[in-house]
Amino acid sequence: NATLVSVAVHSENTGTLAVNGHPVETGEILLPDGTRYLTAEFVLVNAPFATDMFVSGETVYVFDGTTDGVLSASVEVVAGTTPEEMQETLFYHDRGSYKVMNLETLEDQAESISGSFSPATLPLLDGMTSQVSAVKFTGNVTAGTSVYGIYEFSFFGSDVPDIDPSLIQEGIYYIFDYIRPVLYVGDIGFDVYDYLQINGRTDLLSVSGSLQTGFSLKVPVVLSDEVPFGVSLEEGYLHISDGSKDGVLSVGSYVGIVERPDVPEEPVGEYPVLSAPNLNVKRTDLGYEPILGLQEADAAFEFTGLPDWPGKDGVIGAVSAGSFVGNYDGSGKYVPLKIEISVSASDLRSLSQEGYNKVLAAWNEDRSVFLDYFHVYKQTDDLIYDLVMTGRKNAFTVMGDPTAKIILSFNAVLIDDVGSVYFDESLPGFVIYD
Repeated sequence: NATLVSVAVHSENTGTLAVNGHPVETGEILLPDGTRYLTAEFVLVNAPFATDMFVSGETVYVFDGTTDGVLSASVEVVAGTTPEEMQETLFYHDRGSYKVMNLETLEDQAESISGSFSPATLPLLDGMTSQVSAVKFTGNVTAGTSVYGIYEFSFFGSDVPDIDPSLIQEGIYYIFDYIRPVLYVGDIGFDVYDYLQINGRTDLLSVSGSLQTGFSLKVPVVLSDEVPFGVSLEEGYLHISDGSKDGVLSVGSYVGIVERPDVPEEPVGEYPVLSAPNLNVKRTDLGYEPILGLQEADAAFEFTGLPDWPGKDGVIGAVSAGSFVGNYDGSGKYVPLKIEISVSASDLRSLSQEGYNKVLAAWNEDRSVFLDYFHVYKQTDDLIYDLVMTGRKNAFTVMGDPTAKIILSFNAVLIDDVGSVYFDESLPGFVIYD
């Protein structure tokens, strides 16, 4: 006896089917979701034959080798080819690009992509005043597949009003005080830097450039043609699902200009008197009458290094910002100062990972939360003063980038005399006797 057999075998790759070890003509069915089946059709005969199989016209006859009333055959994939590897492809516009490339670990990776950038109209996010180069990227791929690449935002210093060159020279990540990279998927827009900062992965965002040559911000991004819409962090990249399985990838982007608070003018006569890696001291004019009848001194200041932390009850550890001495032009005088100290993110994590995480989560809402978990101490001889407890939070200005370096600024009057440390609301500033 004999029967016509049609088979469909699921396969990740293209290939050839074999029946009882003999290759047969093979077709392929590719479903909209990317699932692949290899197909074949043959007549199975319950009998022995010299060649085990033969072809007559377009019909394949396979003999199972015995005449026992039972039809039996095995079907397997005997030859296959892996899908073509995604070739590196660059899409670009005048203020950015998307360089698509192969990622071996990416599931359902598209074999190829075509597309382009085009101008777009995208809404401003809250807290932004304008935008640079709003565009939309549209890519065509096999439905249900994904692509990996490096998404680049670029801009010139002239695109950003009132940028402070000295701040950028101090640390390039201060650029995020002025701009933010923004991505849009459909009607949903988000601040890429803010998203990565909240989730502790700003390391994925690289920054390079200068005010003269322009700046480049790059982040690895996987775009997936799948439902539902979603943004997530995977190992090594930002993953965006576009919310539709239609073979079209679409994402919008621009560089947003951050609304800047009014910056008060620097006090008259303010100028630097000492500069060190984590300590900067400026002579300033706090705008008050001579305190306690004392005279203001001419002084020269000298950095004296990083003293060892002597320890204090209730303090689990500390990082030294530095120490300095001032040589006055007479005894019993004072000098009004603005003092800035800085501490790196890595040092903060070593002191308290839990405290650092709390600061990072609250940074955009209230930077003063930093002072809930980390305090500033002033050592004079054997005495150690907690300046946060003495002056409270309003004595300090907290600045910087919590993923790189945080800067604390406060005013102080340094008096060449014997006395304790206290905070004077009328200055406002600390009064410190040496």
